[in-house]
Amino acid sequence: MTTTALSRPWTFTGFLFDAYNVDNDLYLWLIDDQRRIFLARDTVCPVIYAHGSARMLAKLTERLTAMRVLARPPRFEQKILFYPNRVVDALRLEIAHPSILPGIKRKLFTLYNKFDIYHSDIDPVTTYFADRGIYPLSPVRLQTRIIDRANRVVHIESSEPQHSFEYRFPDLRIMQMALKHGHRLGVGVHNPLILRIAEREYVLAENKKENYVRLINRIMRDENPDCILSSYGDQVIFPFLFAAAQECGLTLELDRDQAGKITRTIRRNGSSFNTYGSWIFRAASYPLYGRWHIDQQNSFTFKHTDLAGTLELARISGMGVQRLARASTGNALTEMETDVAIRKGYLVPWQKSALENRKTWYELQLFDKGGLIYQPDISRGMIRENVAQLDFSQMYPTIMNIHNISPETVNCPCCAGDSTAPRVPETGYHICIRRRGVVSDALRHILDRRAYYKKKLKEQLSDAERTMYKQRVDSLKWMNVVSFGYLGFRNAKFGKLESHESVTAYGRDKLLTAVALAEKHGFELVHAITDCIFIARENGAVITQSEIDALCSEILVETKVEMSTEGI
Repeated sequence: MTTTALSRPWTFTGFLFDAYNVDNDLYLWLIDDQRRIFLARDTVCPVIYAHGSARMLAKLTERLTAMRVLARPPRFEQKILFYPNRVVDALRLEIAHPSILPGIKRKLFTLYNKFDIYHSDIDPVTTYFADRGIYPLSPVRLQTRIIDRANRVVHIESSEPQHSFEYRFPDLRIMQMALKHGHRLGVGVHNPLILRIAEREYVLAENKKENYVRLINRIMRDENPDCILSSYGDQVIFPFLFAAAQECGLTLELDRDQAGKITRTIRRNGSSFNTYGSWIFRAASYPLYGRWHIDQQNSFTFKHTDLAGTLELARISGMGVQRLARASTGNALTEMETDVAIRKGYLVPWQKSALENRKTWYELQLFDKGGLIYQPDISRGMIRENVAQLDFSQMYPTIMNIHNISPETVNCPCCAGDSTAPRVPETGYHICIRRRGVVSDALRHILDRRAYYKKKLKEQLSDAERTMYKQRVDSLKWMNVVSFGYLGFRNAKFGKLESHESVTAYGRDKLLTAVALAEKHGFELVHAITDCIFIARENGAVITQSEIDALCSEILVETKVEMSTEGI
Protein backbone atom coordinates (compact mmCIF):
# COMPACT_ATOMS: atom_id res chain seq x y z
CA MET A 1 0.00 0.00 0.00
CA THR A 2 1.27 3.45 -0.89
CA THR A 3 1.05 6.05 1.83
CA THR A 4 1.54 9.70 0.97
CA ALA A 5 2.40 12.28 3.62
CA LEU A 6 0.97 15.64 2.64
CA SER A 7 1.98 19.06 3.90
CA ARG A 8 0.14 21.14 1.31
CA PRO A 9 -3.05 21.01 -0.77
CA TRP A 10 -2.92 17.94 -2.97
CA THR A 11 -4.69 16.77 -6.13
CA PHE A 12 -5.07 13.08 -6.93
CA THR A 13 -6.51 11.74 -10.17
CA GLY A 14 -7.72 8.16 -10.31
CA PHE A 15 -10.72 5.86 -9.99
CA LEU A 16 -13.11 5.81 -7.05
CA PHE A 17 -12.43 2.28 -5.83
CA ASP A 18 -14.28 2.00 -2.53
CA ALA A 19 -16.41 4.18 -0.26
CA TYR A 20 -17.98 3.56 3.12
CA ASN A 21 -18.83 5.51 6.22
CA VAL A 22 -17.83 4.87 9.80
CA ASP A 23 -20.23 7.08 11.70
CA ASN A 24 -19.61 10.62 10.37
CA ASP A 25 -16.40 9.82 8.52
CA LEU A 26 -16.74 8.86 4.87
CA TYR A 27 -13.70 6.92 3.63
CA LEU A 28 -12.89 7.29 -0.07
CA TRP A 29 -10.30 4.94 -1.56
CA LEU A 30 -8.87 5.83 -4.95
CA ILE A 31 -6.61 3.87 -7.26
CA ASP A 32 -4.80 5.15 -10.34
CA ASP A 33 -3.36 3.48 -13.43
CA GLN A 34 -0.08 2.77 -11.63
CA ARG A 35 -2.06 1.06 -8.82
CA ARG A 36 -1.15 3.80 -6.36
CA ILE A 37 -3.66 3.85 -3.53
CA PHE A 38 -4.91 7.05 -1.98
CA LEU A 39 -7.23 7.42 1.01
CA ALA A 40 -9.22 10.55 1.71
CA ARG A 41 -11.91 11.31 4.24
CA ASP A 42 -14.94 13.52 4.20
CA THR A 43 -17.75 14.25 6.61
CA VAL A 44 -21.12 12.72 5.88
CA CYS A 45 -24.38 13.25 7.74
CA PRO A 46 -27.64 11.47 6.86
CA VAL A 47 -30.22 13.83 5.42
CA ILE A 48 -33.95 13.23 5.73
CA TYR A 49 -36.82 15.46 4.65
CA ALA A 50 -40.15 16.20 6.29
CA HIS A 51 -43.22 17.71 4.67
CA GLY A 52 -46.42 18.73 6.43
CA SER A 53 -48.17 21.56 8.19
CA ALA A 54 -46.06 24.50 9.42
CA ARG A 55 -47.21 23.90 12.99
CA MET A 56 -46.15 20.25 13.02
CA LEU A 57 -42.82 20.99 11.34
CA ALA A 58 -42.10 23.71 13.92
CA LYS A 59 -42.91 21.22 16.66
CA LEU A 60 -40.61 18.67 15.00
CA THR A 61 -37.75 21.18 14.78
CA GLU A 62 -38.17 22.09 18.43
CA ARG A 63 -38.16 18.46 19.46
CA LEU A 64 -35.04 17.48 17.44
CA THR A 65 -33.18 20.61 18.60
CA ALA A 66 -33.90 19.72 22.22
CA MET A 67 -32.60 16.19 21.56
CA ARG A 68 -29.36 17.66 20.13
CA VAL A 69 -29.36 15.28 17.19
CA LEU A 70 -29.04 17.82 14.36
CA ALA A 71 -25.71 18.61 12.71
CA ARG A 72 -26.93 22.09 11.72
CA PRO A 73 -30.16 24.09 11.89
CA PRO A 74 -32.98 22.78 9.67
CA ARG A 75 -33.79 24.66 6.49
CA PHE A 76 -36.40 24.47 3.79
CA GLU A 77 -35.54 23.28 0.29
CA GLN A 78 -37.69 23.11 -2.80
CA LYS A 79 -38.34 19.50 -3.74
CA ILE A 80 -40.84 17.66 -5.92
CA LEU A 81 -43.49 15.37 -4.45
CA PHE A 82 -43.09 12.06 -6.23
CA TYR A 83 -46.71 11.23 -7.03
CA PRO A 84 -48.47 14.63 -7.20
CA ASN A 85 -45.63 16.15 -9.28
CA ARG A 86 -45.79 19.33 -7.26
CA VAL A 87 -42.93 21.53 -6.01
CA VAL A 88 -43.08 22.03 -2.24
CA ASP A 89 -40.94 23.41 0.53
CA ALA A 90 -39.56 20.41 2.40
CA LEU A 91 -37.74 20.66 5.70
CA ARG A 92 -34.18 19.40 5.39
CA LEU A 93 -32.97 17.65 8.56
CA GLU A 94 -29.28 16.84 8.73
CA ILE A 95 -28.74 14.22 11.41
CA ALA A 96 -25.53 14.61 13.42
CA HIS A 97 -24.51 10.93 13.42
CA PRO A 98 -25.58 8.03 11.18
CA SER A 99 -25.61 5.73 14.21
CA ILE A 100 -28.53 7.60 15.78
CA LEU A 101 -30.64 7.68 12.61
CA PRO A 102 -32.55 4.41 13.34
CA GLY A 103 -33.64 5.76 16.72
CA ILE A 104 -34.66 9.08 15.20
CA LYS A 105 -36.73 7.32 12.55
CA ARG A 106 -38.55 5.25 15.16
CA LYS A 107 -39.41 8.40 17.10
CA LEU A 108 -40.59 10.18 13.98
CA PHE A 109 -42.79 7.32 12.86
CA THR A 110 -44.34 6.75 16.30
CA LEU A 111 -44.63 10.28 17.71
CA TYR A 112 -45.75 12.12 14.61
CA ASN A 113 -48.39 11.25 12.04
CA LYS A 114 -49.13 14.68 10.69
CA PHE A 115 -46.24 14.91 8.26
CA ASP A 116 -44.46 12.71 5.75
CA ILE A 117 -40.86 11.52 6.02
CA TYR A 118 -38.61 11.09 2.97
CA HIS A 119 -35.07 9.79 2.25
CA SER A 120 -34.97 8.11 5.65
CA ASP A 121 -33.83 4.73 4.30
CA ILE A 122 -31.29 5.97 1.74
CA ASP A 123 -27.70 5.00 2.46
CA PRO A 124 -25.58 8.11 3.27
CA VAL A 125 -23.03 7.03 0.66
CA THR A 126 -25.77 6.94 -2.01
CA THR A 127 -26.79 10.51 -1.17
CA TYR A 128 -23.15 11.63 -1.13
CA PHE A 129 -22.58 10.15 -4.60
CA ALA A 130 -25.74 11.71 -6.05
CA ASP A 131 -25.00 15.16 -4.60
CA ARG A 132 -21.51 15.17 -6.13
CA GLY A 133 -22.24 13.40 -9.41
CA ILE A 134 -19.86 10.51 -8.71
CA TYR A 135 -20.36 6.76 -8.77
CA PRO A 136 -18.42 3.52 -8.15
CA LEU A 137 -15.23 3.35 -10.24
CA SER A 138 -15.85 6.78 -11.71
CA PRO A 139 -12.68 8.57 -12.86
CA VAL A 140 -12.36 11.46 -10.44
CA ARG A 141 -10.23 14.46 -9.68
CA LEU A 142 -9.84 14.81 -5.94
CA GLN A 143 -8.49 17.82 -4.04
CA THR A 144 -7.55 17.32 -0.41
CA ARG A 145 -6.00 19.17 2.49
CA ILE A 146 -4.40 17.82 5.68
CA ILE A 147 -6.73 18.43 8.62
CA ASP A 148 -6.22 16.61 11.93
CA ARG A 149 -3.57 14.36 10.30
CA ALA A 150 -6.05 13.10 7.69
CA ASN A 151 -6.47 13.87 3.99
CA ARG A 152 -9.79 15.70 4.05
CA VAL A 153 -11.78 16.25 0.86
CA VAL A 154 -11.86 19.80 -0.44
CA HIS A 155 -13.46 18.99 -3.79
CA ILE A 156 -14.27 15.87 -5.79
CA GLU A 157 -15.68 15.60 -9.28
CA SER A 158 -16.09 12.97 -11.95
CA SER A 159 -14.47 13.45 -15.34
CA GLU A 160 -16.89 11.11 -17.13
CA PRO A 161 -20.71 10.88 -17.32
CA GLN A 162 -22.18 7.98 -15.38
CA HIS A 163 -24.02 6.58 -18.39
CA SER A 164 -21.12 6.55 -20.86
CA PHE A 165 -21.20 3.35 -22.88
CA GLU A 166 -17.46 3.08 -23.27
CA TYR A 167 -15.42 3.34 -20.15
CA ARG A 168 -12.46 1.72 -18.54
CA PHE A 169 -11.44 0.76 -15.05
CA PRO A 170 -7.99 0.24 -13.53
CA ASP A 171 -5.99 -2.93 -13.93
CA LEU A 172 -6.94 -4.69 -10.71
CA ARG A 173 -4.79 -7.17 -8.84
CA ILE A 174 -7.08 -10.14 -8.17
CA MET A 175 -6.56 -12.99 -5.73
CA GLN A 176 -8.50 -16.27 -5.90
CA MET A 177 -9.31 -17.97 -2.59
CA ALA A 178 -10.86 -21.43 -2.13
CA LEU A 179 -10.66 -24.57 0.00
CA LYS A 180 -8.95 -27.50 -1.67
CA HIS A 181 -11.62 -30.10 -0.84
CA GLY A 182 -14.70 -27.88 -0.80
CA HIS A 183 -16.44 -25.87 1.89
CA ARG A 184 -18.30 -28.68 3.65
CA LEU A 185 -15.15 -29.97 5.39
CA GLY A 186 -14.32 -26.59 6.93
CA VAL A 187 -10.89 -25.00 7.21
CA GLY A 188 -7.98 -26.96 8.63
CA VAL A 189 -4.89 -29.00 7.95
CA HIS A 190 -7.09 -31.66 6.36
CA ASN A 191 -8.59 -29.08 3.96
CA PRO A 192 -5.96 -26.51 2.95
CA LEU A 193 -6.84 -22.98 1.93
CA ILE A 194 -5.54 -22.22 -1.57
CA LEU A 195 -4.62 -18.66 -2.58
CA ARG A 196 -3.75 -17.85 -6.18
CA ILE A 197 -2.55 -14.51 -7.49
CA ALA A 198 -0.70 -13.78 -10.71
CA GLU A 199 1.25 -17.00 -11.28
CA ARG A 200 1.80 -17.80 -7.62
CA GLU A 201 -0.04 -20.26 -5.42
CA TYR A 202 -0.09 -20.44 -1.64
CA VAL A 203 -1.25 -23.55 0.19
CA LEU A 204 -2.21 -22.93 3.83
CA ALA A 205 -2.47 -26.06 5.94
CA GLU A 206 -1.60 -24.98 9.47
CA ASN A 207 -2.50 -26.74 12.70
CA LYS A 208 -2.36 -23.60 14.82
CA LYS A 209 -4.85 -20.79 14.21
CA GLU A 210 -2.19 -18.24 15.17
CA ASN A 211 0.04 -19.44 12.35
CA TYR A 212 -2.91 -19.28 9.94
CA VAL A 213 -3.56 -15.64 10.77
CA ARG A 214 0.09 -14.60 10.63
CA LEU A 215 0.57 -16.32 7.28
CA ILE A 216 -2.53 -14.67 5.80
CA ASN A 217 -1.30 -11.29 7.01
CA ARG A 218 2.13 -11.78 5.46
CA ILE A 219 0.61 -12.76 2.10
CA MET A 220 -1.72 -9.74 2.16
CA ARG A 221 1.20 -7.41 2.81
CA ASP A 222 3.39 -9.00 0.15
CA GLU A 223 0.78 -9.34 -2.60
CA ASN A 224 -1.52 -6.40 -1.74
CA PRO A 225 -4.51 -7.58 -3.86
CA ASP A 226 -7.24 -5.15 -4.81
CA CYS A 227 -9.92 -7.82 -4.98
CA ILE A 228 -10.35 -11.24 -3.38
CA LEU A 229 -12.60 -13.62 -5.30
CA SER A 230 -13.49 -16.42 -2.93
CA SER A 231 -15.48 -19.61 -3.10
CA TYR A 232 -17.65 -19.76 0.03
CA GLY A 233 -15.67 -16.95 1.64
CA ASP A 234 -18.77 -15.40 3.26
CA GLN A 235 -20.09 -18.72 4.52
CA VAL A 236 -16.98 -20.57 5.69
CA ILE A 237 -13.53 -19.05 5.09
CA PHE A 238 -13.92 -15.49 6.42
CA PRO A 239 -15.90 -16.46 9.57
CA PHE A 240 -13.11 -18.93 10.39
CA LEU A 241 -10.32 -16.40 9.79
CA PHE A 242 -11.91 -13.56 11.76
CA ALA A 243 -12.84 -15.89 14.62
CA ALA A 244 -9.29 -17.30 14.67
CA ALA A 245 -7.79 -13.80 14.82
CA GLN A 246 -10.13 -12.81 17.60
CA GLU A 247 -9.34 -15.98 19.56
CA CYS A 248 -5.59 -15.38 19.21
CA GLY A 249 -5.76 -11.68 19.98
CA LEU A 250 -4.38 -10.76 16.55
CA THR A 251 -5.48 -8.29 13.88
CA LEU A 252 -6.44 -9.91 10.61
CA GLU A 253 -5.07 -7.77 7.78
CA LEU A 254 -7.56 -8.64 5.08
CA ASP A 255 -8.77 -5.02 5.15
CA ARG A 256 -6.62 -2.31 3.66
CA ASP A 257 -8.06 -0.02 6.28
CA GLN A 258 -6.16 -0.92 9.44
CA ALA A 259 -6.52 2.48 11.12
CA GLY A 260 -10.28 2.93 10.79
CA LYS A 261 -12.84 2.13 13.45
CA ILE A 262 -14.06 -1.04 11.74
CA THR A 263 -16.04 -3.43 13.92
CA ARG A 264 -17.41 -6.80 12.83
CA THR A 265 -19.80 -9.30 14.26
CA ILE A 266 -18.78 -12.82 13.34
CA ARG A 267 -21.84 -14.39 11.75
CA ARG A 268 -22.39 -17.78 10.20
CA ASN A 269 -26.15 -17.78 9.75
CA GLY A 270 -27.50 -16.46 6.49
CA SER A 271 -31.02 -16.27 5.11
CA SER A 272 -33.06 -18.08 2.48
CA PHE A 273 -35.53 -16.67 -0.02
CA ASN A 274 -37.57 -17.86 -2.97
CA THR A 275 -37.06 -16.37 -6.42
CA TYR A 276 -38.35 -17.55 -9.78
CA GLY A 277 -39.41 -20.87 -8.29
CA SER A 278 -36.09 -21.65 -6.61
CA TRP A 279 -34.97 -21.37 -2.99
CA ILE A 280 -31.73 -19.43 -2.62
CA PHE A 281 -29.50 -19.38 0.45
CA ARG A 282 -27.59 -16.17 1.05
CA ALA A 283 -24.74 -16.34 3.52
CA ALA A 284 -23.89 -13.56 5.95
CA SER A 285 -21.90 -10.78 4.34
CA TYR A 286 -18.18 -10.26 4.90
CA PRO A 287 -17.14 -7.24 2.80
CA LEU A 288 -13.69 -5.73 3.18
CA TYR A 289 -12.68 -2.10 3.66
CA GLY A 290 -10.32 -0.55 1.14
CA ARG A 291 -10.24 -3.88 -0.66
CA TRP A 292 -13.00 -5.89 -2.33
CA HIS A 293 -14.21 -9.32 -1.32
CA ILE A 294 -16.66 -11.04 -3.65
CA ASP A 295 -17.85 -14.52 -2.75
CA GLN A 296 -18.56 -16.12 -6.11
CA GLN A 297 -20.95 -18.59 -4.46
CA ASN A 298 -22.82 -15.88 -2.57
CA SER A 299 -23.40 -13.52 -5.48
CA PHE A 300 -26.16 -14.08 -8.03
CA THR A 301 -24.77 -11.25 -10.15
CA PHE A 302 -21.20 -12.53 -10.25
CA LYS A 303 -22.31 -16.12 -10.93
CA HIS A 304 -24.17 -15.05 -14.06
CA THR A 305 -22.19 -12.04 -15.27
CA ASP A 306 -18.65 -12.33 -13.83
CA LEU A 307 -16.59 -9.25 -12.92
CA ALA A 308 -17.30 -7.02 -15.94
CA GLY A 309 -21.05 -7.50 -15.49
CA THR A 310 -20.83 -6.77 -11.77
CA LEU A 311 -18.89 -3.56 -12.40
CA GLU A 312 -21.41 -2.53 -15.08
CA LEU A 313 -24.32 -2.77 -12.63
CA ALA A 314 -22.35 -1.07 -9.84
CA ARG A 315 -21.62 1.83 -12.17
CA ILE A 316 -25.18 2.47 -13.35
CA SER A 317 -26.89 1.76 -10.01
CA GLY A 318 -24.51 3.77 -7.83
CA MET A 319 -24.08 0.81 -5.45
CA GLY A 320 -20.63 -0.09 -4.22
CA VAL A 321 -19.17 -3.16 -5.91
CA GLN A 322 -19.24 -5.38 -2.82
CA ARG A 323 -22.77 -4.33 -1.88
CA LEU A 324 -23.97 -4.81 -5.46
CA ALA A 325 -22.39 -8.25 -5.65
CA ARG A 326 -24.42 -9.43 -2.64
CA ALA A 327 -27.67 -7.69 -3.57
CA SER A 328 -30.51 -9.18 -5.57
CA THR A 329 -31.02 -7.86 -9.08
CA GLY A 330 -34.29 -6.32 -7.88
CA ASN A 331 -32.49 -4.41 -5.13
CA ALA A 332 -29.95 -3.17 -7.66
CA LEU A 333 -32.79 -1.95 -9.89
CA THR A 334 -34.44 -0.18 -6.94
CA GLU A 335 -31.12 1.48 -6.10
CA MET A 336 -30.78 2.65 -9.70
CA GLU A 337 -34.33 4.04 -9.64
CA THR A 338 -33.58 5.77 -6.33
CA ASP A 339 -30.47 7.34 -7.87
CA VAL A 340 -32.56 8.60 -10.81
CA ALA A 341 -35.22 9.99 -8.45
CA ILE A 342 -32.69 11.86 -6.29
CA ARG A 343 -31.04 13.43 -9.33
CA LYS A 344 -34.48 14.53 -10.58
CA GLY A 345 -35.08 16.37 -7.30
CA TYR A 346 -37.85 14.10 -5.98
CA LEU A 347 -38.68 13.46 -2.37
CA VAL A 348 -38.12 9.71 -2.25
CA PRO A 349 -40.65 7.87 -0.05
CA TRP A 350 -39.17 5.59 2.58
CA GLN A 351 -41.55 2.82 1.57
CA LYS A 352 -44.18 2.14 -1.04
CA SER A 353 -46.67 4.94 -0.52
CA ALA A 354 -49.02 4.68 -3.53
CA LEU A 355 -51.94 2.50 -2.59
CA GLU A 356 -53.66 0.71 -5.42
CA ASN A 357 -57.09 1.96 -6.40
CA ARG A 358 -60.09 0.03 -5.14
CA LYS A 359 -61.46 -2.25 -7.83
CA THR A 360 -64.59 -4.28 -8.24
CA TRP A 361 -64.36 -7.97 -9.05
CA TYR A 362 -65.33 -7.17 -12.63
CA GLU A 363 -62.54 -4.56 -12.91
CA LEU A 364 -59.99 -7.01 -11.56
CA GLN A 365 -61.07 -9.56 -14.17
CA LEU A 366 -60.90 -6.92 -16.88
CA PHE A 367 -57.61 -5.20 -16.00
CA ASP A 368 -55.45 -7.84 -14.34
CA LYS A 369 -55.29 -10.40 -17.14
CA GLY A 370 -51.56 -10.81 -17.53
CA GLY A 371 -50.10 -11.87 -20.86
CA LEU A 372 -52.21 -13.13 -23.76
CA ILE A 373 -52.12 -16.85 -24.52
CA TYR A 374 -53.67 -18.34 -27.68
CA GLN A 375 -54.21 -22.05 -27.39
CA PRO A 376 -53.05 -23.92 -30.48
CA ASP A 377 -55.58 -25.62 -32.73
CA ILE A 378 -54.85 -29.34 -32.50
CA SER A 379 -57.68 -30.45 -34.79
CA ARG A 380 -55.08 -31.10 -37.50
CA GLY A 381 -52.88 -33.10 -35.18
CA MET A 382 -50.30 -32.41 -32.52
CA ILE A 383 -47.40 -31.82 -34.95
CA ARG A 384 -47.07 -28.94 -37.44
CA GLU A 385 -44.23 -28.42 -39.86
CA ASN A 386 -42.83 -25.26 -41.46
CA VAL A 387 -43.76 -23.14 -38.45
CA ALA A 388 -41.97 -19.86 -37.70
CA GLN A 389 -41.54 -18.50 -34.19
CA LEU A 390 -41.33 -14.72 -33.87
CA ASP A 391 -40.39 -13.09 -30.55
CA PHE A 392 -40.70 -9.53 -29.33
CA SER A 393 -37.33 -8.37 -28.04
CA GLN A 394 -37.43 -7.29 -24.36
CA MET A 395 -41.13 -6.63 -24.74
CA TYR A 396 -42.12 -5.50 -21.23
CA PRO A 397 -39.10 -3.27 -20.47
CA THR A 398 -39.45 -1.69 -23.93
CA ILE A 399 -43.15 -1.01 -23.31
CA MET A 400 -42.31 0.63 -19.98
CA ASN A 401 -39.76 2.83 -21.75
CA ILE A 402 -41.63 3.89 -24.90
CA HIS A 403 -44.99 4.38 -23.16
CA ASN A 404 -43.51 6.10 -20.09
CA ILE A 405 -44.92 3.61 -17.59
CA SER A 406 -43.87 4.26 -14.01
CA PRO A 407 -45.75 4.31 -10.70
CA GLU A 408 -45.97 8.12 -10.70
CA THR A 409 -46.97 8.46 -14.38
CA VAL A 410 -49.94 6.04 -14.54
CA ASN A 411 -53.12 7.86 -13.47
CA CYS A 412 -51.07 10.85 -12.35
CA PRO A 413 -53.07 13.69 -10.77
CA CYS A 414 -51.41 16.34 -12.94
CA CYS A 415 -52.92 14.93 -16.18
CA ALA A 416 -56.18 13.56 -14.79
CA GLY A 417 -58.37 15.94 -16.79
CA ASP A 418 -56.16 16.20 -19.89
CA SER A 419 -57.80 14.62 -22.93
CA THR A 420 -54.44 14.55 -24.78
CA ALA A 421 -52.89 12.16 -22.24
CA PRO A 422 -52.44 8.67 -23.79
CA ARG A 423 -54.88 5.99 -22.65
CA VAL A 424 -53.83 2.45 -21.82
CA PRO A 425 -55.70 -0.13 -23.96
CA GLU A 426 -58.64 -1.87 -22.25
CA THR A 427 -58.09 -0.13 -18.90
CA GLY A 428 -58.77 3.52 -19.58
CA TYR A 429 -55.79 4.49 -17.41
CA HIS A 430 -54.00 7.66 -18.53
CA ILE A 431 -50.23 8.24 -18.81
CA CYS A 432 -48.54 11.46 -17.74
CA ILE A 433 -47.39 13.77 -20.54
CA ARG A 434 -45.67 16.31 -18.29
CA ARG A 435 -42.71 14.25 -17.12
CA ARG A 436 -40.67 11.13 -17.74
CA GLY A 437 -41.10 8.44 -15.12
CA VAL A 438 -38.33 7.29 -12.83
CA VAL A 439 -38.76 3.64 -13.84
CA SER A 440 -39.01 4.40 -17.56
CA ASP A 441 -35.90 6.62 -17.38
CA ALA A 442 -33.93 3.94 -15.56
CA LEU A 443 -34.97 1.32 -18.11
CA ARG A 444 -34.13 3.60 -21.02
CA HIS A 445 -30.52 3.65 -19.83
CA ILE A 446 -30.50 -0.14 -19.49
CA LEU A 447 -32.07 -0.78 -22.90
CA ASP A 448 -29.81 1.69 -24.69
CA ARG A 449 -26.69 0.24 -23.09
CA ARG A 450 -27.65 -3.36 -23.85
CA ALA A 451 -28.43 -2.52 -27.47
CA TYR A 452 -25.06 -0.80 -27.82
CA TYR A 453 -23.11 -3.73 -26.34
CA LYS A 454 -24.98 -6.29 -28.46
CA LYS A 455 -24.07 -4.25 -31.54
CA LYS A 456 -20.42 -4.20 -30.44
CA LEU A 457 -20.45 -8.01 -30.20
CA LYS A 458 -21.07 -8.15 -33.96
CA GLU A 459 -17.79 -6.33 -34.64
CA GLN A 460 -14.26 -7.73 -34.88
CA LEU A 461 -13.09 -7.89 -31.27
CA SER A 462 -10.31 -9.42 -29.25
CA ASP A 463 -11.21 -12.32 -26.97
CA ALA A 464 -10.94 -10.06 -23.91
CA GLU A 465 -13.18 -7.40 -25.46
CA ARG A 466 -15.76 -9.99 -26.52
CA THR A 467 -15.84 -11.45 -23.01
CA MET A 468 -16.24 -8.01 -21.45
CA TYR A 469 -19.14 -6.94 -23.69
CA LYS A 470 -20.85 -10.33 -23.27
CA GLN A 471 -20.71 -10.02 -19.48
CA ARG A 472 -22.14 -6.50 -19.65
CA VAL A 473 -24.97 -7.68 -21.89
CA ASP A 474 -25.78 -10.52 -19.49
CA SER A 475 -25.84 -8.22 -16.47
CA LEU A 476 -28.29 -5.83 -18.13
CA LYS A 477 -30.47 -8.74 -19.23
CA TRP A 478 -31.13 -9.62 -15.60
CA MET A 479 -32.12 -6.02 -14.86
CA ASN A 480 -34.66 -6.24 -17.67
CA VAL A 481 -35.94 -9.58 -16.40
CA VAL A 482 -36.82 -8.26 -12.93
CA SER A 483 -38.09 -4.82 -14.00
CA PHE A 484 -41.64 -5.91 -14.80
CA GLY A 485 -42.03 -8.10 -11.72
CA TYR A 486 -40.80 -5.36 -9.40
CA LEU A 487 -43.30 -2.92 -10.87
CA GLY A 488 -46.09 -5.06 -9.41
CA PHE A 489 -44.29 -6.25 -6.27
CA ARG A 490 -46.31 -5.22 -3.22
CA ASN A 491 -43.26 -3.98 -1.30
CA ALA A 492 -41.42 -2.31 -4.17
CA LYS A 493 -40.62 1.32 -3.43
CA PHE A 494 -41.26 2.20 -7.07
CA GLY A 495 -44.14 -0.16 -7.70
CA LYS A 496 -47.83 0.22 -8.40
CA LEU A 497 -50.39 -2.34 -9.50
CA GLU A 498 -51.98 -0.05 -12.11
CA SER A 499 -48.57 0.40 -13.74
CA HIS A 500 -48.07 -3.36 -13.77
CA GLU A 501 -51.52 -3.83 -15.36
CA SER A 502 -50.72 -1.15 -17.95
CA VAL A 503 -47.65 -3.05 -19.15
CA THR A 504 -49.58 -6.29 -19.72
CA ALA A 505 -52.42 -4.36 -21.40
CA TYR A 506 -50.00 -2.82 -23.89
CA GLY A 507 -48.38 -6.24 -24.30
CA ARG A 508 -51.69 -7.89 -25.23
CA ASP A 509 -52.44 -5.06 -27.65
CA LYS A 510 -49.08 -5.40 -29.39
CA LEU A 511 -49.35 -9.17 -29.61
CA LEU A 512 -52.78 -8.86 -31.26
CA THR A 513 -51.35 -6.27 -33.66
CA ALA A 514 -48.60 -8.71 -34.63
CA VAL A 515 -51.17 -11.47 -35.16
CA ALA A 516 -53.33 -9.21 -37.35
CA LEU A 517 -50.35 -8.21 -39.50
CA ALA A 518 -49.28 -11.83 -39.88
CA GLU A 519 -52.76 -12.82 -41.03
CA LYS A 520 -52.80 -9.87 -43.45
CA HIS A 521 -49.66 -11.34 -45.03
CA GLY A 522 -51.40 -14.68 -45.50
CA PHE A 523 -50.06 -16.48 -42.43
CA GLU A 524 -52.09 -18.65 -40.08
CA LEU A 525 -51.71 -18.23 -36.33
CA VAL A 526 -50.66 -21.52 -34.76
CA HIS A 527 -49.92 -20.40 -31.23
CA ALA A 528 -49.20 -17.22 -29.27
CA ILE A 529 -47.95 -16.60 -25.74
CA THR A 530 -47.20 -13.24 -24.09
CA ASP A 531 -44.40 -11.99 -26.35
CA CYS A 532 -44.13 -14.47 -29.22
CA ILE A 533 -46.23 -15.89 -32.05
CA PHE A 534 -46.01 -19.11 -34.03
CA ILE A 535 -47.21 -18.81 -37.62
CA ALA A 536 -47.47 -21.04 -40.67
CA ARG A 537 -48.91 -21.12 -44.18
CA GLU A 538 -52.33 -22.72 -44.34
CA ASN A 539 -51.11 -25.14 -47.01
CA GLY A 540 -47.97 -25.97 -44.99
CA ALA A 541 -45.69 -24.26 -47.52
CA VAL A 542 -42.11 -23.43 -46.60
CA ILE A 543 -41.63 -19.97 -45.10
CA THR A 544 -38.64 -17.98 -46.29
CA GLN A 545 -36.51 -15.74 -44.09
CA SER A 546 -37.18 -12.77 -46.40
CA GLU A 547 -40.94 -13.14 -45.81
CA ILE A 548 -40.40 -13.15 -42.06
CA ASP A 549 -38.03 -10.18 -42.18
CA ALA A 550 -40.62 -8.14 -44.10
CA LEU A 551 -43.30 -9.04 -41.55
CA CYS A 552 -41.05 -8.19 -38.59
CA SER A 553 -40.23 -4.80 -40.11
CA GLU A 554 -43.93 -3.96 -40.42
CA ILE A 555 -44.61 -5.14 -36.87
CA LEU A 556 -41.81 -2.87 -35.59
CA VAL A 557 -43.34 0.14 -37.35
CA GLU A 558 -46.80 -0.53 -35.88
CA THR A 559 -45.83 -1.58 -32.34
CA LYS A 560 -42.49 0.27 -31.79
CA VAL A 561 -41.13 -3.00 -30.35
CA GLU A 562 -38.58 -5.02 -32.29
CA MET A 563 -39.61 -8.51 -33.34
CA SER A 564 -37.21 -11.08 -34.67
CA THR A 565 -37.14 -14.70 -35.81
CA GLU A 566 -36.42 -17.25 -33.12
CA GLY A 567 -36.52 -20.11 -35.56
CA ILE A 568 -38.34 -21.67 -38.53
